Amino acid sequence: MPGNTIEITDPRLGGAGPKVSINLPFTANAHKRRTYASGIVVLFFGAASILGLFMIPAAFLKMPFPLSLGLAVALLALVALGGAVCTMYAVALRDLNLPQPLISIDDDGVLDRRIADTPILWSEIARIVSRTKVNGGILLELKAPRPVRFTPFRVGAIFHQWVAPPQGAYIAMNGLFGPKFPEVIVYAFAHRHGIPVFEHRTLGGLKQINPNP
Repeated sequence: MPGNTIEITDPRLGGAGPKVSINLPFTANAHKRRTYASGIVVLFFGAASILGLFMIPAAFLKMPFPLSLGLAVALLALVALGGAVCTMYAVALRDLNLPQPLISIDDDGVLDRRIADTPILWSEIARIVSRTKVNGGILLELKAPRPVRFTPFRVGAIFHQWVAPPQGAYIAMNGLFGPKFPEVIVYAFAHRHGIPVFEHRTLGGLKQINPNP
């Protein structure tokens, strides 16, 4: 629905909050500054991993400097961690360089180009579970399974994609940048279409965060 403008309120405020006008489709992209700034941390872990790769053989070859077995195991863990961090950064850079917005939302549905090529319609969604306080993402629990891509090394989706139900689609929100908070837009449209939204608490359990439409 390009070119349309609608007014929404944050459903978490019970409809009492200020109305905000948004243009449709609403879009959000990866945050460039945050992505590039995190490269400093990646360089540190990458350098540490490379150093660990050179030092590990010394634990067994006794040259040029002998290492204890315990330290060798610690270096292996460091190499694994560094590899995971570098892989996560490579995924973030790939997301950053997609030619189209990562997320597009309108009155028909939500399209996350990182996990699907076609929009997930609001009519396909049974309920939404917010995990933004836990790991920065939103789980769309669908009425029926549909193909979605799974990337375990995406920031904001680690571990949570593994526990998503077969008919679920997980949208990572960490590092997204748009004119408004993307998760609030999702909540507003869910409320507009009669979809219940629950919040996953840090200590466990779910709480509905939008009143019945």
